[in-house]
Amino acid sequence: MLSIATNDDLAEVCDLLRVMHDENGIGRVNEEKALGVISSHIEEGGCIISRSNGDLVGSVGIYQDTWWYSDEKAFFDRWFFVHPEHRTGGHAVRLLGAIKQAARNESRPFVLHVGTTVDAWAKLKFFRKHLTPFGGSFVYMPEAA
Repeated sequence: MLSIATNDDLAEVCDLLRVMHDENGIGRVNEEKALGVISSHIEEGGCIISRSNGDLVGSVGIYQDTWWYSDEKAFFDRWFFVHPEHRTGGHAVRLLGAIKQAARNESRPFVLHVGTTVDAWAKLKFFRKHLTPFGGSFVYMPEAA
């Protein structure tokens, strides 16, 4: 079941995104900053959540911004995450469908990124199946070199 997150969901969204951070492992979490960003997405209606049997198992945080070279707006994701134990339950497809519908309603493109080092190819394959490939991001991590 999908819904727009409310302030009552804040703690669960934070817990889910800690699992996301544990998986991608990039950077140290600044709890105050993370809480502020998640809270602002919830307050602005830009946090969609997916539940299974009452448990929050997936979430996407979206926002609108302009391209650096234009005044035209697009939707961007801050995070897109489904708990590893629920990745075959259709949650990602439903979350993606909700974002695509918002983009259609506003006639704006939606740009989604894959920010993980764990199973990145599977995530890229999933998004490529449902979206148009456009560009790429690569990260050099000195501590891993």
